[in-house]
Amino acid sequence: MKKLSCLFIFLIGISTFGFSKNFFAQRFFELQVGVPVSFSNNVLSFDDIMKEQLVIDLTKLSDSISPNGADIVIQSTPYFAMNFNIAVVHVGFSIGLDVYEKMNVSKDLFDFLGKGNEIGKPINVSINNYTDAFLYAEADLGINFGRFNIHAIPGIFMPVISSSGSLANVTFENKEDGSLDLLIKSNAEFLSNVDFVKINQLNVSEFFNDLSSGIGFDLGGQLSIPFGKTVLSAKARIPIVPGQLQYKMTNSVEKSLTINTAEIVSGDAQLNLNDLKIDNEDFNLTSSKLSEKVSINRPLKFNVFAKYSPIGNLLNLCAGGGIGVYHPFLSDNFMYPEYYLSAGINLIDMLKFTVSTEYSSQIFKHQIAFAVNIRLVEFECGASLQSTDFSKSFSNNGFGAYAIVSIGF
Repeated sequence: MKKLSCLFIFLIGISTFGFSKNFFAQRFFELQVGVPVSFSNNVLSFDDIMKEQLVIDLTKLSDSISPNGADIVIQSTPYFAMNFNIAVVHVGFSIGLDVYEKMNVSKDLFDFLGKGNEIGKPINVSINNYTDAFLYAEADLGINFGRFNIHAIPGIFMPVISSSGSLANVTFENKEDGSLDLLIKSNAEFLSNVDFVKINQLNVSEFFNDLSSGIGFDLGGQLSIPFGKTVLSAKARIPIVPGQLQYKMTNSVEKSLTINTAEIVSGDAQLNLNDLKIDNEDFNLTSSKLSEKVSINRPLKFNVFAKYSPIGNLLNLCAGGGIGVYHPFLSDNFMYPEYYLSAGINLIDMLKFTVSTEYSSQIFKHQIAFAVNIRLVEFECGASLQSTDFSKSFSNNGFGAYAIVSIGF
């Protein structure tokens, strides 16, 4: 036991003095687990709904909704990484899951709830869904070459599921007799390499064989160069080989209902919520194998950053910007800007505190982060306010949080 303790202390000493400028700055070997998750919307804040008596002004709500409708976004990117730092060389490997879910409800629904509609004139509400989930594995190969720090980050990814388009359509129509006709139609389509309708018939080997049959490849990289107290960096990820999806799953449902609103308002009748319920037997879930596989890519990213450190490493100011492309090189692609601003305090890499604001992956985010590093273990966490709407991102319309634990020597 005593020999093991001495060996452990020796390894710490070697890794510190042989491979680091600062005792806490860099580990020779490191295992890392990160769990980021976020939820945001551009309709209601948590302050609006976390009340003893919930009162919502529907007219005011309708006026506040963007012409593009209401967005609800959920993101999560858990990962596991292993890193080696040997002199001027960095070698890292990581695996993770990248999940993005966005649901959009057209403004027509809120206009109907807040302002009503004309008798005999139907209102059509569209609900669209955008879902992407990828399993990925990446390598990070870095080297300090003179003043330059260069990283090559090749990665493979397996598309798990993807959906882009209509989820459902709802039609409201007021009748002259005071009744309301409601019609719900859904023909949602999801693409995957695994037939989830028949997943109970697959064994573990068949499941992973199907999942891995659509592997794609992308290439990332990062270049940094210092100029006095400023470090300029550029970072990119570019799809090279698209992933493939071979199964289409369709979930269809149609339900109609007539509500006598006049009798409900007068108290002669009550609204039976069970009439609005859609049971499992109402759905028609089918799957088919595509005659031609569908291609998909992870988002393309390109960003540049400038970090200014006026007092050594004690104070760090960072600004950056770039672009992202959703489904790059595909027919439904679109481009969006990104930016990042932050200020951080770093006490000899033991304690770090950072405040930041950014727009990335189509989300406005304002974050506070804190890290504690005692060499063998480092814990970092952060919390953010966020929304798809800039003006509402400063309120409680959405929250994000992350935690990262690193251990090593």
